[in-house]
Amino acid sequence: MTEKKIYSGQAGTLRRRAKEIAREKATGMGETVEALSLDEVRQLVHELRVHRIELTMQNEELRQAQAELQRAHDELEHRVAKRTEALRQANKERRTDVINRKRLEEMLHRTEGNFRRSLDDSPLGVRIVTIEGETIYANRAMLDIYGYDSIEELRTTPLKNRYTPHSYAEFKIRMEKRKRDDGPSEYEISIVRKNGEIRELQVFRKEVLWDFERQFQVIYQDITERKQAEKDLIRTVQQLQETRDMLIQFEKHAAVGRLAAGVAHELLNPVSIISSRLQFLEEEDLSVPARENVRVSREQLQRIVKISHDLLQSSTKKPTVLIGGDLRRVIEVGLQMTERRRKEDHVQVEYNPLPETIPVKMETDRVVKVMVNLILNACDAMTDNQAKRLIIAVYRTEVSSRRPSVRLIVADNGHGILAGELDKIFEPFFTRKDPGKGTGLGLSVSKGIIQEHGGTIHAENNDMGGASFIVELPLDHP
Repeated sequence: MTEKKIYSGQAGTLRRRAKEIAREKATGMGETVEALSLDEVRQLVHELRVHRIELTMQNEELRQAQAELQRAHDELEHRVAKRTEALRQANKERRTDVINRKRLEEMLHRTEGNFRRSLDDSPLGVRIVTIEGETIYANRAMLDIYGYDSIEELRTTPLKNRYTPHSYAEFKIRMEKRKRDDGPSEYEISIVRKNGEIRELQVFRKEVLWDFERQFQVIYQDITERKQAEKDLIRTVQQLQETRDMLIQFEKHAAVGRLAAGVAHELLNPVSIISSRLQFLEEEDLSVPARENVRVSREQLQRIVKISHDLLQSSTKKPTVLIGGDLRRVIEVGLQMTERRRKEDHVQVEYNPLPETIPVKMETDRVVKVMVNLILNACDAMTDNQAKRLIIAVYRTEVSSRRPSVRLIVADNGHGILAGELDKIFEPFFTRKDPGKGTGLGLSVSKGIIQEHGGTIHAENNDMGGASFIVELPLDHP
């Protein structure tokens, strides 16, 4: 290590002396510096060779470093170029996105403006509401439907006051369903306008984007007139159906009447002959059994005559002459004419006559016939009862009805009427009585008489288990 340092020191001295000699030769001053010995020259040459090798190695390392640096530089430039291109592309796309977004926003604003203008001009009522039902927007037609002057007035009016009670209950049910995303998109409501008028509305609800937020558009169409027209149409159809049924019934009555008239006429001729022959037999000296047979035959002939007269009466429509009378008198006469039957059947009558006159224009004898028929039918219906109750009630109807009238009710606690037969019992020849105990014409004739007097008659079952017949007649002088 020490020799190397000394050698290095000597080498350094030789180099300096060599440089000095070189300068002296260059300037012509060769005597100033002492000349080098041969060994020193050889050593110096060796040092120079070593130095040249070192320089060569350093140059090689430098070239390698420069090459490495160049490669790094090229890689960096490549990466920078690539990144720059990526940034340039990203900036281009971003600029495109910004431009497209601005275009979309402009289009959306134009569309929303057009949408709002279309809502403003819409003849249908339109509201924009939140999920909670708060009103954000309402057009003029909507305010007109409710009768409000401004949207603030609409907002400040409690919801409960804007609906009918039934419709408000349905509204609360819809709100609960909407919380589960299960609400209907189309329904009908009944509203109360500012002036208290009730209107029927058809509602359509759908989701919309309003001010870039999810809201709901609710469209209202006033269908009050349409609903009323539907009700009128239904009523007209019902009236036409009733008229049709009435015409069919009239035709059936006419056909039955024509048949009945012919049958009755044909029956009365032989009945008259048989009756005269029985009268001759009664004048002869007959045994007791024979005389009893004649009596029974005479009774059955009278029954045939009665049936024939009923047939003729049901087939012939006489001009009805109506004269003012008291309905209370009709009830009294009907009770008198059925008194024997009621006593035989032990029927308890419950009837409290009104103190004032019940004026009705009528053909008294025919209305009495209706009263008698209803009482006898009630007695027949209570045959199997231990306690038999016949209730007769009469009262004026309410003044608010379409026409002042009087209602007569004849009720019993018999077996009642099957639900499917409440209308059939007024048809000719319909009867539930045992054979030989009824012709099936009584109620049919009674209905015809009441209708000729401008009234109505119908039957219904009552709380006593029996049937009630309700007759309604117009009052003469209410």
